[in-house]
Amino acid sequence: VFDEMLPDLIAYGCTGSVKTDQWAAMPLVEIALTRGIGLSPLPITKANKFKLYASVGVRLDSAYLSLPPMPDMRQDLLNIKKRITGDGVKVILPETADGRHCDYAAMLALLIGDYLQSSAEVAKRAEVVETDDDDEDFVPHDPYGDDELMYNRDDDA
Repeated sequence: VFDEMLPDLIAYGCTGSVKTDQWAAMPLVEIALTRGIGLSPLPITKANKFKLYASVGVRLDSAYLSLPPMPDMRQDLLNIKKRITGDGVKVILPETADGRHCDYAAMLALLIGDYLQSSAEVAKRAEVVETDDDDEDFVPHDPYGDDELMYNRDDDA
């Protein structure tokens, strides 16, 4: 699969920023690296799952996201349910008539779901840059660059 993906990734200039869920992430990271692809696992936890899906909604509501004309994707997004529980908000992906579980919605949440978190991190870094006049060599981290890979973080996945 990675060999099939590589020409498209090169064409779009994104060989270092491919996201995946946490299923068998470390072996997949090793395999992808041997083919020149940087794979970034995104752990999906109870704490961040709702944020992933909420980020998709924020982007759609803000017109920052244009979806392809795919009826299945539209239906998957419309089928997402949320349930309030004692632990917070739970995202429910009901099974579709053809046996899928809102697969396009899950893929979209994984792809762009860190939007709210990334925006908050960028805002924090901007505050630090504005208040830190003494350090002229300080260069803020680019959240969309390749210099910080997800699998190097100490997350409790």
